[in-house]
Amino acid sequence: MVNKNCLIFSFLLFFGFVCLYSQEAASSKSNDSKIQKSYFIEEGNEGAILYQHLSWEAIEDILAYEFVLEKQDGSGRWVKIDKKIVEENSINVSLKPGKYRYSVAVINLLNQVELASDYRNFDVKIAYQPEVSYISIDSIYFDEPAADYIIISGKNIFPETVFTLTRNNDTPIQCDIIDFDKSGKKVTIQLNFSKLTAGVYVLTATDPSGLYDNSRTVNFKFQKPVDFFVSLGYTFSRFIQNETLYKYFQSNSFYLGGILRFGFLPIKKRYGHFGFDLGLSVIDLKNKDPNYKLTASFILPQFNFVYLFPIIKNRLNFDLHAGGGGAFMVQAKFEYSGTDVKSPPYWFWSPSVNAGTALQVYLYKKLYLEINLEHTFLFKKDFPKYIIQPSISAGWKF
Repeated sequence: MVNKNCLIFSFLLFFGFVCLYSQEAASSKSNDSKIQKSYFIEEGNEGAILYQHLSWEAIEDILAYEFVLEKQDGSGRWVKIDKKIVEENSINVSLKPGKYRYSVAVINLLNQVELASDYRNFDVKIAYQPEVSYISIDSIYFDEPAADYIIISGKNIFPETVFTLTRNNDTPIQCDIIDFDKSGKKVTIQLNFSKLTAGVYVLTATDPSGLYDNSRTVNFKFQKPVDFFVSLGYTFSRFIQNETLYKYFQSNSFYLGGILRFGFLPIKKRYGHFGFDLGLSVIDLKNKDPNYKLTASFILPQFNFVYLFPIIKNRLNFDLHAGGGGAFMVQAKFEYSGTDVKSPPYWFWSPSVNAGTALQVYLYKKLYLEINLEHTFLFKKDFPKYIIQPSISAGWKF
């Protein structure tokens, strides 16, 4: 924190600093030099005095400049408070807080006034050292934010005070003031969650003069760094381009199946959570022919990368996942009618890739209902080329 003196010095805020034509020509001559301050402090017999330095572009072959200074009174009228003839293209004035404007005219070699500039306005204000002594909350959770604002108490915090949140060397995020106390002791600032990520931010209160207080921090985080999801439910399966299996099972639709998903999400950001899941669906295949009975289990294990976006926090999630695995037909065997003859069990497999989308609707606390649509593509002869599986499951978030 910088020096805590409440009233440090009066300073200048210029709304226009260039007089007559343009000061760009003068400033372009010294692009590599340091910018001069518009004020300086001088020690005198009566103590330190602050002077405001006003300057304008120099003009050759003239006699002098006529400088006119006005101040705005309580009724909004401009009152002339100073008028000087100066030979230099600058002047130093010591002014009390208020609204001012000045104009400069050229006095030519015939001692005639001509070429007066427009008025240039500036304010002289008091610089205050802001002090933040209390904030309503110093840890905010993205999972369940109690509020999207912070109440700040202290000294010298006014509507013109600028509040920012800064993490490491990132660009400061400015917070809008939505309520304030005229005494300068309390303000309420709005948080913009769309620009915030997990981490510790420094809260800085900056006066227009440049004086600031950065003694407080706010920690934005998730209640749990990692989420686990487990769901179990029913799935219906439809085989596409399924010539071989259709020949034996006489169907492309299988209504008896189950699905299990286990999710692990270790990366949590404001724009969504990232991780992976393990999925397993089991389909019961069965066909009764007058001459034989054919049964098998069709198993689809999967490893998926997952992106989960909380549409409504702790109420509704959108799940997008994609990955790969395999398709296994196991315990495939024939039983022939009227005999005890059974074929030995066979098993077959094929590599697969899959993608799916799901909605998680929370019913009670961590209990949710999941509606999922899975698309699986297989790459081996005699297997279906494509399997679509809508499912509905009950799950729990750990």
